[in-house]
Amino acid sequence: MDQPSDPSGSPQPGQSRPPLGGTPSSPPPPPAGYMHAPYAAPKGGGVLQKLAVTLVSSVLLISLLMNVYFVIIFQAQFGVGLSEAPYAEGSAKHKVVILEVTGTIDGGMAEYMRQAFEYLDQNTPDALVLRIDSGGGGVTASDQIWHYFKRFKSKHDIPVVASFGTVAASGGYYIAAPADHIVCEITGITGSIGVMAQAPTLGGLMDKVGVKWETMVADGSPDKDTANDIYRDWTEADRAVFKRLLNHAQDRFIDVVAEGRVGKLDRDAVVALSTGDIYTASEAEQNKLIDQVGYLDDAVAHAAQLAGVPSGTEPTVTRLQRPRPFNLLGLLMQSSQADLTTADPEQVRSWLSDFSRMRIEYRTVW
Repeated sequence: MDQPSDPSGSPQPGQSRPPLGGTPSSPPPPPAGYMHAPYAAPKGGGVLQKLAVTLVSSVLLISLLMNVYFVIIFQAQFGVGLSEAPYAEGSAKHKVVILEVTGTIDGGMAEYMRQAFEYLDQNTPDALVLRIDSGGGGVTASDQIWHYFKRFKSKHDIPVVASFGTVAASGGYYIAAPADHIVCEITGITGSIGVMAQAPTLGGLMDKVGVKWETMVADGSPDKDTANDIYRDWTEADRAVFKRLLNHAQDRFIDVVAEGRVGKLDRDAVVALSTGDIYTASEAEQNKLIDQVGYLDDAVAHAAQLAGVPSGTEPTVTRLQRPRPFNLLGLLMQSSQADLTTADPEQVRSWLSDFSRMRIEYRTVW
């Protein structure tokens, strides 16, 4: 049925105005309140894409971190990265370097000192200050550092001043002996020229627990177990063997000090001082084991003076330092390290062997 039309010619609701001149018109606007349905992404495609992007980003990030990690490990393990840290600003024409020996003198310290003197071979300053705060350590490690020090001095005609901190005794004094000048802080202690050795004996313990430990040696080496068997008490023959080794190390210590203090102490004077006694800074100065009571800055000033730095000119002073080791793998594996409750028999045997090993040391104990 035809709908009635408005006499005015206006279209009724639901009707559109006919186009003028026969020209098609744009589609009418949507009714009020009407909204287009949102675009629906294909199912599954967006999730897979996000997972792929996340995976690739994670791989790139892990790769970057691992590269940085291995660079740090390479530097720490192979000695790359020895550097100089500023200590005091001064003239760029003159430089004094401070090389520190802190803590027990062992194989690790000796290796660091070898690397340090090699660095100084390539980056030689006007003067060197050997800053020591150590009660000594192993005989071999102390002698190795002394050797590296002497070799450096033979290559470079620069003054070397030793500066003693809290303690520079026994092996700590041994390595300083070749220095041109020795300065010790007023509260420091030094000396202790002597050798010691320690090893446990477990014979009494074995008797109490009812365990007998048998040691056998080849026919051609009947003295092989002399003082090597911790499961029995020492005999006079055992002590005689180690006395010979200790006396040899003692003679070496005396020779090193007499050579280093030549013109200040003769060998007889060194022998008289090598009782193992510890000396205060004042006592050491009176006995000519050191040259001056003073602080690190006094040692630096004297080194600059010996190097011919003009009066009134302050040299640049730096500290030689090694990179701090960073071992991420060690941290990750730390929880898996074996302890006494999880160690296998071979690990226990290794620990006991190391525990029982006789150590001949230039070391101060108080």
